Amino acid sequence: MHFGEFLVKKEVISQNDLKQALMVQRFRKKKLGRVLKELGLLNEKELNQHLEDFLKPSNKESVLLLQKKLLENKKPLSEKLLGFLDRHELIFLEEISHLNAYALEFNDTLLEEIENVSQKKVTLRTLKREQFDFLKGATGKKSKKATSNLRLLKNLTDDDKLSENTPYAKLFRDCLFEAKSLGASDIHIQPQQNGIRICFRLFGKLQDWKFIENQHREVFTQKLKWILGFNLALFGTPQDARASLNKLGLDIRGNLLPTIHGEKIVCRLLRKDANFDFSKSLLPKETKNTLLDSIHKKDGLILISGPTGSGKTTTLYSLLSSLDRKQKNISTLENPVEYELSGITQVNIENSLSFADGLRGLMRQDPDVILVGEIRDEETAELALRASATGHLVLSTIHA
Repeated sequence: MHFGEFLVKKEVISQNDLKQALMVQRFRKKKLGRVLKELGLLNEKELNQHLEDFLKPSNKESVLLLQKKLLENKKPLSEKLLGFLDRHELIFLEEISHLNAYALEFNDTLLEEIENVSQKKVTLRTLKREQFDFLKGATGKKSKKATSNLRLLKNLTDDDKLSENTPYAKLFRDCLFEAKSLGASDIHIQPQQNGIRICFRLFGKLQDWKFIENQHREVFTQKLKWILGFNLALFGTPQDARASLNKLGLDIRGNLLPTIHGEKIVCRLLRKDANFDFSKSLLPKETKNTLLDSIHKKDGLILISGPTGSGKTTTLYSLLSSLDRKQKNISTLENPVEYELSGITQVNIENSLSFADGLRGLMRQDPDVILVGEIRDEETAELALRASATGHLVLSTIHA
């Protein structure tokens, strides 16, 4: 739909007014809105408001695709265009023969000035404040000293993204600091009908941390997706992602699931400074002694059972750490590898490799100790038992 048709549909002008304006436009070579203003059919304020309604991005996908373009665009802005960034709240996306500008409100006078300076066709669209701040995270330099107003995603570390000076990045930083200090194993970002519930898993139970009102839900979720490395162009499909935050001493394993109220994100927190000292385990003394005796046997199966966040993986890693990793061939099959341990072979189970296939392969690698991250099916259980009965020590978990 053209702008003139849009105005007629809204009954701002009549069909005859539009025909008259189009005839004048043919000779004046001006934009239709400016012709309508000269004819007295619209004033400056009305023109700006109607253009803003006409050009506004209509949905969240358009905003996310714009962010993707901003991150991928490598064309530097001219010094004159950078000057506009110093004087106005703008975001520019420059293409070969066209310039896209985004602002908080529509201003046709500013648009005309940008057109004169850039000598290009310019489209000016408006964004909500939260959308503008979100997209500003994809742009970089804000002064004339910059050679570009774009920061490329591939040049940003996970720490850079988390350190961004926006309200939503700061909120997630605070969330991570609090979760780490409390010893939480997971963070749940759960969309609900009236907002987002953020809670921590502490000692196996979910505890509320903060509730975010509904108007912040979309932008906060997209900011998290960007920081954690999810694909911003995908909607309505589960995703996995991973981020490494060296300044916080955390690795984050993220999972995204679409729900009826939006995308739910769960973050598994993995401490880089994790100390797998089995002597500090909170297990009963008798249980610890039994496990320590079992871990030094030549064969058999050690099976840890428990619910999410109960410490199954931590217990297994602590047992492996108590072994002599120089004299024993120790291998793990995990989905995914959560912590990296020196002196052992760790295999990441992916879509193309199942636990059963990986276990068959490891059996031909002359192993002494095999850790299977989780027994999920009958075939893996059968192979694990067979390996444990033929001269190998097998460690694994079963979810319960």
